[in-house]
Amino acid sequence: MSRLACLFALLISAPALGQQPAPSSPFYPTAVGTEWTYRSGPFEITERVTKHEVIDGETCARVETVFNGKVVSHEHIAVRGDGVYRVSVAGTPVVPPLQIIHFPVKDGDRWAINSTVKGQAVAGTFTLGAAQVTVPAGKFQTITVSGKDFGTKDKPLAFTYHFAPEVGKVKQVVAVGERSTVLELKEFKPGS
Repeated sequence: MSRLACLFALLISAPALGQQPAPSSPFYPTAVGTEWTYRSGPFEITERVTKHEVIDGETCARVETVFNGKVVSHEHIAVRGDGVYRVSVAGTPVVPPLQIIHFPVKDGDRWAINSTVKGQAVAGTFTLGAAQVTVPAGKFQTITVSGKDFGTKDKPLAFTYHFAPEVGKVKQVVAVGERSTVLELKEFKPGS
């Protein structure tokens, strides 16, 4: 390899060499390679941490959503001292970042959300709880994050997420009016 090619390779890899890994949480593992496969009715959806990227000076986990072998979306997740945040969705910043888990985890804690995602206001209140759930991957004791007051009067929107220690999201229920979509964990592969 020529000197010029070696120098070019070193310059390209230099930022990655000095970059710190994204902080992680037992309730949201962020190691590269972490993968969750979910069942939603007859469909399977995979979410995987593909790399760590710096967004506005903060190292975040890039989580890609895969359906039928194709990446259909991605988001950036940041773990901070006070919780887990969704920092961007499909390359668009969430302003301010949306807190999806509050630390310390305490049953009954509530926090307000007032963010903008892709030009849409997302406002409401999340509440922490606990529940045991059974999904195709097994039985888990989870913390729950639920919010029922999102959306508008015409289209009420509600969320319930179940996060298990050392696994992350094992179940998600999103209800829009009378219709709901459920994701249930089928398989979990930790990253390294």
